[in-house]
Amino acid sequence: MLNQLKNLKSREDAFGVKISIGGSRIGIKTNSKSLYFQVQSFYSSYLSDGDLDAEIFIQDISFEKFENIQIESRSKTQDGFSQGENWSALSLNSRKAVAYLVPEKLFAMHELMKWFIPYALIHQNSVLLSGSAIADHGKGIGFIGKAGEGRSTSLALFSSYFPNAQVIADGFWVLEKELHLVMHSLPFGKDYHLLPQSRLTYPVRELFVLNSNHDQVKEVNFSDVLFSNIEGLDYGELLDLKKKWVEKITKKKTTIKIFSPDYFSNLSDFERSETAVM
Repeated sequence: MLNQLKNLKSREDAFGVKISIGGSRIGIKTNSKSLYFQVQSFYSSYLSDGDLDAEIFIQDISFEKFENIQIESRSKTQDGFSQGENWSALSLNSRKAVAYLVPEKLFAMHELMKWFIPYALIHQNSVLLSGSAIADHGKGIGFIGKAGEGRSTSLALFSSYFPNAQVIADGFWVLEKELHLVMHSLPFGKDYHLLPQSRLTYPVRELFVLNSNHDQVKEVNFSDVLFSNIEGLDYGELLDLKKKWVEKITKKKTTIKIFSPDYFSNLSDFERSETAVM
């Protein structure tokens, strides 16, 4: 795989795209013209210029070849190696990676990028969170939780109650630590479906921890919840950066509430307005 990176980097006919996600500029380089156009189409609202913060080289291969690929021993690359159903990738350091991808498999590119994006984000004071996000009157509301805890249901409830609200993300979203917390959209959402929207950025007004059983949980340890819902960054130096990032965030004066979709749907209009003031 390392040799493939050297070969790909030296190719004069390699195609490149720059995208901006969560304040981080990511270069995507490939040996395939069709894959290049696919990336441009998928991430058209996220195309960017400027110096890169991270870069990934993608080798376009067929599914038959992918099944027979021999990846280097995990004893040599264990910290940076990952594999999905239709892709394999190796992080050479926290800002550069090389990957094999089967592009004809639907959403393989999004799944690969979900693996790589956290590497790029953490160096720009941002993380990829499991959850969903919505905005109203220029302010963002973030929901933090895993699949099955009400990410999409929360969006539907808030959208019905606040008709002018705009969905930012469903499934994953980016939280950036600046002077104030900022949320960013992603080009793909739950189940890796493309989201039909432009790149969106909003200051965070409130954060909600999703809880499917409102009566059972009265309070949460926000540091633990935030840490467990940050995608990737689970080894070595990246794990240390993740811990430090959580420590900084939890020191900020940010409103944190527990949110139960079932509980919210049964409230009166007045009680809802008291629970979620936009």
